[in-house]
Amino acid sequence: MSTTTIVVAGAGPTGLALACGLRGAGQAVRVVDKAEGPSATSRALGLQPRGSEVLDRLGALADLPQQSVHIGQVITHVNGELMARLEVGRRTELVTRPGLIISQAEVEARLRHRLRDLGAADK
Repeated sequence: MSTTTIVVAGAGPTGLALACGLRGAGQAVRVVDKAEGPSATSRALGLQPRGSEVLDRLGALADLPQQSVHIGQVITHVNGELMARLEVGRRTELVTRPGLIISQAEVEARLRHRLRDLGAADK
């Protein structure tokens, strides 16, 4: 019987989420990335409600909502004039988790932790 290890290219949020899903399904996974280690900076500062749902389904959401600022409104001004005010923080039948303001580095750290919990070795 042969054992196949699935290689996931990229240790950003998408690659780490994919690796968590594969490990959760019982697959052997190895995550590789061109960077030497985790980034200390972030390229994103927000997590949309659907992203929160995915992290929850993967078992990686944990206390991120308590460490974050919840997005309640999006307000747009152009040249100092109010153009739009959107209420986005309400939960609905389709939106079951809040949008969060949290660094990408924190989200990636949570996904790496979950991946270790699922038995995947660090690279």
